[in-house]
Amino acid sequence: MPTMTRDQVESLLETFDDDVDAWRERRRLSLGGSDLFPIIYPEDIGGYSSEWSLWANKVHGRDADDQSLDDKDWLAYGHDVEPGIVAFAGRKMTAEDPTLKVVPYRNAIFPDPGGAPLHFSPDALVYRKPGWELVGGVDAKRVNVFHWKHAEVADQWGDAGTSTMPRRCTVQGVAGCSLFDVPSWVFAADRGTVPELFPLLPSDDDKAALRDVATTWWQRFIVGDEEPQVDGSNATSDALKALFDSGSEEVLAATDEDLDILDALRIARDAFDAAKGVKQGLENRLKHRIGTAKGIRGVATWGWCKGRKSLDADPFCNDIAAAVAEAWVLPMLLAGGMDPDEARATAIAEARLVVQTSRNDNTNRGEPYRRFGLTRR
Repeated sequence: MPTMTRDQVESLLETFDDDVDAWRERRRLSLGGSDLFPIIYPEDIGGYSSEWSLWANKVHGRDADDQSLDDKDWLAYGHDVEPGIVAFAGRKMTAEDPTLKVVPYRNAIFPDPGGAPLHFSPDALVYRKPGWELVGGVDAKRVNVFHWKHAEVADQWGDAGTSTMPRRCTVQGVAGCSLFDVPSWVFAADRGTVPELFPLLPSDDDKAALRDVATTWWQRFIVGDEEPQVDGSNATSDALKALFDSGSEEVLAATDEDLDILDALRIARDAFDAAKGVKQGLENRLKHRIGTAKGIRGVATWGWCKGRKSLDADPFCNDIAAAVAEAWVLPMLLAGGMDPDEARATAIAEARLVVQTSRNDNTNRGEPYRRFGLTRR
């Protein structure tokens, strides 16, 4: 496909402005870049999406949407600060190459020009002047500063300037390059300081393979009459609860498959209970070995942590939130064009949310306590 110009791109873009509900409904009609991770990595059930929850969302819509921004404060916060991250990335990229122009887009859909059941919602696209040829895209990511504690190595951010990033971002970047037929996609990741840039340059084979897998999945599960396997992920559990949130007095007759599942579940529960006992027993043996010490070098720690009373911590948290708002959040909101008074109030509120969330997740308030942990290798 020939390189597109800005006019050609924007003639194909479907824009929804502030009508977020319409934008989300349109996204349901095909596969977007953020949808593709459970399709490419169906065996990974630790994330916020799964094949079954994706299928339920596409088939049943908002009734099965377990990722509503209304219910996810952290996602809502990231959505609010994206314009500032994009503005920062644009200034940095233009400083390095003045012929580039980063143009932000909000709640827009770019359907696949080839007619595949794919779309992309770009945070920003990169054009080269003076001809305004499309050369790439930019995605803004607000990263939880404690992300590294929980993510697998394959889903951690590396050094800025490299392509080492979480697999979910890699899949999303390949999708953007494939749909827009551009050579690169840049991720601007705010990891608690100023945003850092991570360029992705996928091969043509990677782009073609992603399109094939996504198209095959859509034909099989959305156009066809198959349904993905229900798995054990939290995403599937949440989608099941959202979809089947009402009940009747009907009692179903058991099938042979139901009885087989029951037998397997009993075995799994027995194994799980036994494993919990083994786990606790091994931890207790290490705790007994540690005794009053802090830990065993290279094996485990069992150190004392100082709890905090919530009342004593409140002024400290408010001071930290004010500093975060002034140094990081406010400049990004102003860069995104928000009214200064509204931006200041929003920055303080969102910074308090981040600090309070971090505090709740990482502080055991009250009396001192001992925390057991295995040494990372």
